[in-house]
Amino acid sequence: MVRARIRVPEADINATEQDIRVEIFNSLLNTPHRNVQDIVDKHTLYSEKDPLFYAGLSTWYHLTGAEVRDIAEVFVANLAISTVPGARDASAYYISQLPPYQVANVIRILLGGTIKAYDKTAGKHVEVNIGMHRKSVPTTIKRTVAEYLKVREEDPDKFDNAVLRAREDLRYLYRILHIKPGKRADNILFKRRPPKDSKLAVVQRIGQAKSGHGEAISDHEIAKLIVKHKIPHNVATTFLPQTPAGLIALIDSMSPQEVINSMVMLEKNGAYDNAEVKKLVKEKISKAGKSDRTVTMKAKKAASKVADAEISAEAEKVTDEKIKNRGTIKASTLIHIDSSGSMNEAIEIGKQLSALVASICQDRKKLHVYSVDTAPIPVVCDSDKLSDWTRAFAHIRAGGMTSLGASLAYATRNKDIIEQIVIITDECENSRPYFKDAYKEYVDKMGIRPRVVILKMHGANHLERACDLAGIDYEVMVWTGDYTSLPNIIPMLTAKSQFELVTDIYQLRLPARDGFTKEQRAHNKRVLTS
Repeated sequence: MVRARIRVPEADINATEQDIRVEIFNSLLNTPHRNVQDIVDKHTLYSEKDPLFYAGLSTWYHLTGAEVRDIAEVFVANLAISTVPGARDASAYYISQLPPYQVANVIRILLGGTIKAYDKTAGKHVEVNIGMHRKSVPTTIKRTVAEYLKVREEDPDKFDNAVLRAREDLRYLYRILHIKPGKRADNILFKRRPPKDSKLAVVQRIGQAKSGHGEAISDHEIAKLIVKHKIPHNVATTFLPQTPAGLIALIDSMSPQEVINSMVMLEKNGAYDNAEVKKLVKEKISKAGKSDRTVTMKAKKAASKVADAEISAEAEKVTDEKIKNRGTIKASTLIHIDSSGSMNEAIEIGKQLSALVASICQDRKKLHVYSVDTAPIPVVCDSDKLSDWTRAFAHIRAGGMTSLGASLAYATRNKDIIEQIVIITDECENSRPYFKDAYKEYVDKMGIRPRVVILKMHGANHLERACDLAGIDYEVMVWTGDYTSLPNIIPMLTAKSQFELVTDIYQLRLPARDGFTKEQRAHNKRVLTS
């Protein structure tokens, strides 16, 4: 179970209730690779414990990124059964914005079923049983899905794309919700008789030619057919040769996120050696910054693995654009990375977090990063590129004992102004200067009480107990996820405090069934930027 605390002695809020809210925040840092059911169970509990806060948090999550698909789906499923006024309409709106496979996942979460989830240990997608195992889906949601499918049926191009990407998910939605498909949809999905003018018929023709059971088609002609009919990337990649013409057809069929996911593969296949192909890749990547479906850290990580400087820079721009939409850090920030023995993961998280924070610091000179065992090692990097921070951390190694006060003691000696300190640690502290002593000395000498945020890896709660005894206010965020969820911490660091963020979330308004009204958008923007 995820446990977290926030000390807000001046706030008239029950401590247990506050713990629940902070625990919800921590769950957003946990990308559920295989244990999706754990997320379902926790969110069900959260929505029952504080339904108003949970409803507001769903709006906050969607407005500030919603990059972890599993979490977004669980939010939508819980809103669908919530008794909070407007929650079911909000769920209906979010469903209308999802691709078919995610709509199917929302229904599976409600009724119980099997979804595909990434198993980090196995390094592949596996089938996982999940769900609330409800007897039925609310009428509002069934009607929403029926309208969703009808809209796609009325647009043959959109429907064919959906089938090529998620045939079984569409079949599942029609069957489980007892929705009668139109004649064309029925022929394609259930009778497997696609119309001659459909994309499915084109794919059949190409497949038969490739297997030698149909009319022969040259690779050049296949590329032309794929471009002409806009065959999706997941299908196109099985037919196309790795020639410039084939690569152009393949990239043309990709979404911006798919191009980002394939950057390394494209480089290996010589895509960036051809000016025309490279230009197309850059154009696709540049569109990713404006897409709601682009995962921030995937772009940043891909940029660090690509050798081509222009492509890497384009992907970095996407990350910058996505991160800057989450706010600006104005406070002078110290990032303390516990690099004592067995803390290799803390170093990797520190590297990623430093690059993220650097990209939204109002003044990068106010960012201080230290790798610390018993002595602080300044990590200097005047950049927001992950590749540059990777080089800056190249010689940092985990080892030795632990002093969690060393970086702040160093800041005291240098008379550095620190308004916010993020400590990435397992909280085990066994060497001087201890954090509580270094904090007291800093306050006494500098007259500043820095905000303390503990990004907890695992282990004990020694640092929290020490802060309690010393009267130091702190916030705890528990890390058990992976790097795609790391940007979820950014809004917490840009806020004045987690307590104020909780207060703001109660003020956020849910979208109507047709989406956010102009007044709702203006109100939510005021709340998030105040």
